[in-house]
Amino acid sequence: MTKLDDIGENVSRKIIHFYRLIKQIKRRMRFFLEIFFYAVGVGLTFLYVVKLIDWQLLVTMWVAEISIGIFLNYLLSESRTKFDVLQKFEAKAKYAYLEIHRADNWIGSDYPYPLYYIVNTRTKKAYWVSEEIHRLVVARIISDTYKVSQEELLRYIMENSITVEGRYPEPRELMIESDRSPSE
Repeated sequence: MTKLDDIGENVSRKIIHFYRLIKQIKRRMRFFLEIFFYAVGVGLTFLYVVKLIDWQLLVTMWVAEISIGIFLNYLLSESRTKFDVLQKFEAKAKYAYLEIHRADNWIGSDYPYPLYYIVNTRTKKAYWVSEEIHRLVVARIISDTYKVSQEELLRYIMENSITVEGRYPEPRELMIESDRSPSE
């Protein structure tokens, strides 16, 4: 078995384990929701029978609170979206010197690629892409470049005198630390 087969088998096992875990969580959530709604139903029935609630007041309050809640949710979601866009713009500027290079002809799952490197253009060094860095790529914070073939990717690395380290990078090697200046 090749290393690639081992990776595929490991990913398959993790997916199956995750699926089973989700099923268990759904089963438990369904049980607790049934108990909750049963208790709410019994409680409301008791209050209706005993006539401790002014139902007109309850409906009026519900309508008013729902409309206020929808309005506030709209306002907060608009400001949060603007804040997220600004954060993404700042992150793109912060990581502008990092590039992802990978061969596009690899057939398999989305991650991990066998030839999938993060290149620090300041130091001309390439590292394997960790899951944290892959999340930045998926969020389109770090630019992603596809090469037509593995040969083209290796040719690009050779032509640009990039050193392939063959390991995951330390944050200091990518100069990602926020308190570190580029001159250090």
